[in-house]
Amino acid sequence: MDTLEQYVRAGLELAGDPPSDTDLAVIRAADAAYGAAMRALDTLDLTDVAAEPDLDPSRPPRPL
Repeated sequence: MDTLEQYVRAGLELAGDPPSDTDLAVIRAADAAYGAAMRALDTLDLTDVAAEPDLDPSRPPRPL
C-alpha cells in the first residue's frame, strides 16, 4: 500500500465509507492525470497575487 492509497483509505474510512477497488482505481487515474499539476499549485507563492475585489461567486468577474 503506497502513500496515496493510505491517504485515500484513511479519509474515506474516517467519513464512514470504506473505499472499493474501483474507488481506488478512479482516484489513481485522477491523480495520474492531475496530481502533478495540483502538487505544483500547492508550492506556488501567491502572496503577491491580489485578491479579486468585490468577489461575488454568484456572478461572473467584473472587468477591472
